[in-house]
Amino acid sequence: MHLLDGNEDLARTAAFTAMVVFEKASVFAFRSLHLPCWRIGVFSNPLLLAALVVTIGAQVAAVYWPPLQVMLHTVPLQGEHWGLIALLVLPILLVPEGLKTLRYLSGQRQRRAAAAA
Repeated sequence: MHLLDGNEDLARTAAFTAMVVFEKASVFAFRSLHLPCWRIGVFSNPLLLAALVVTIGAQVAAVYWPPLQVMLHTVPLQGEHWGLIALLVLPILLVPEGLKTLRYLSGQRQRRAAAAA
């Protein structure tokens, strides 16, 4: 993985990229504090999807486009770095969605039980 081998530019680029990806993931995870994303609809907010595409596109440009690399002191990330970032972002998505799903399904069961009584 070599993020800790003294390559400061690589570590800075990976941290910068991770922060951008984490922020975008948290936007999706916390679109609602009560309803899970599958209930709201992942594609229900086209402006949010456009913002995601633009932001990730800008981040990719910052990492791979030489003029931005010079300006931002970034270096190209390898697939293993992107994989680590993706692995680290999973809990930001899965934990809130799992909790909201459990709460939603529990509420559905309670409403059905109350309606049947």
